[in-house]
Amino acid sequence: MAQSNEGNTVINLFDPPKPDAEKYALYNTYVQSDYPDLTRQGGDTFDDATAIAVIPYNDFGTTAGFADDYDEECSSASTSPDVVYSYTSADDNYININTCGAGSAYDTKLFVYDEAMNSLACNDDACANDTQGYLSSIADLPVLAGTTYYIVVDGWNGSFGEYELNVTQGTAPPEPPANDLCENAIPVSSGDEVTGTTAGATPDISSVGDVWYAVDLPNNLNQVTMSLCNSAQAIGTGFSVAVYSCEDVADGNYISADAFDFYECANIAYAPTATWTFEGPGTAYIPVITMSGSGTEYGPEFVANFTVESVYVPSFNVYRDGATEPTFAGVSGNELVDHGVSDATEACYTVTQIMPDDSQYGESNQACATPLATPPGYDCEHAITATAGENSADAQPMWYEYTATLDGFLTISSQN
Repeated sequence: MAQSNEGNTVINLFDPPKPDAEKYALYNTYVQSDYPDLTRQGGDTFDDATAIAVIPYNDFGTTAGFADDYDEECSSASTSPDVVYSYTSADDNYININTCGAGSAYDTKLFVYDEAMNSLACNDDACANDTQGYLSSIADLPVLAGTTYYIVVDGWNGSFGEYELNVTQGTAPPEPPANDLCENAIPVSSGDEVTGTTAGATPDISSVGDVWYAVDLPNNLNQVTMSLCNSAQAIGTGFSVAVYSCEDVADGNYISADAFDFYECANIAYAPTATWTFEGPGTAYIPVITMSGSGTEYGPEFVANFTVESVYVPSFNVYRDGATEPTFAGVSGNELVDHGVSDATEACYTVTQIMPDDSQYGESNQACATPLATPPGYDCEHAITATAGENSADAQPMWYEYTATLDGFLTISSQN
C-alpha cells in the first residue's frame, strides 16, 4: 500500500508495500539460538507479560534472545523477536506509548492488543534519537477502565536489540475537521489555496486519517493539479488516487494520478504534487493526508493549491449537401458513418474544426461519394418477394419475404 523513498511515502492502493532502500540496508536476520541470555524487562508472551502498574512508566530492556510470537503489519511483516507488557487502566482515558528515548538502539515496531487479541494500533516509524532513526510511537490510544491492554515491543524485518519503553498520559483527540468525510468535502475551484489540517481526521481509504476537497470540473476534459508545496513544513506522504463520487470510495473505484512528485517545491524540501485527468463537467473528490502508513506524522497542518486546466481534444462539425447547420456536431476521432444517405444518391460533405474557444476554423474542401445500391436480398429491409415453387439465389445469406395466400402449412427447403 505504501511506497517510500528518502522519507517520503506515496500511498498507492494498487501497488505492494516496498520499504525504503535505507531500511533494506539495515536488514538483519534474527536467529534466536544466538541469544541464550533471556535477561530482560518485558515478558515473552501475554501469559508472562510485564505489568505496568501506573503511568507515567519508563523501562529499559532487550528483545535479543526472545521468540517472534506476535506481528502486525504497520508497513510490512516482520520476523523480529518481541516482548510484551500489560496495562490495565483505572479509568477511561488515553495513553501514549513510544520507544523514542535514548535507550532504544534498533529499528523498533510497536503494536497493542486488547484482551481478545484484537489489534488496536500499530506503528513502525514515528520518531528518532541520536543513534537510531527508525523508532516507534503510538499517540493518544483510547483505553477503557478495567480492560487489560497488551503492548508488544517488536522490530522491523528481523531487527532486535535494546529498547527504552515510555508509557504516559495522553489527551483526547480533537474533533474531526469539517471535511473529514468525503460527503462533507470542501468545494474548491481552479486557483484556490486552502489551509487545512488532518488533526482528528478519520480514515476513509486506508488506515490513515484523511480530509476531502471537491474540485469543480468546468470542462469536458480537465487536468487537475493539487500541490502541498506552500505548507509550512515538509510533507513526505500522500495519496495518488481520487474519485468522481463518494460512492466510489466505498466501491474502490479510484482514479490514479497521471503524475506524482515530491520534489517540485521551491520553499520546502518536499511535499506531494499530484496531477489527474478527469472528464467533466462535474466534480472530482481528492483526499489529503499528512501521516504515512508507517505512522510518520507530517504536520498535521498543510496548505493545498488547486489548478484546473482544460484539456483540448480535437473535434469537428460535419456538414452534408451544403447544410448551414452541422449534420453531425462535435465529432471526435477520424471516422464517421452516415446512416442518413440514400442508395445510389450522391452525398457531399465539408468539415470544420472546433477550436478550444468553441469557434470553428477553416471549412474543408468538399468531398462527395455515392453509396452503392443495396442488392436485393442483402438484408431484411431489401428482402426478395418469394413465390410458391422454386426461388433461386446467387449468394448466401439471402433474405426473402413471402405472403401466404391461404391457411395451412408452409414448407421451406434449400439445396445447392
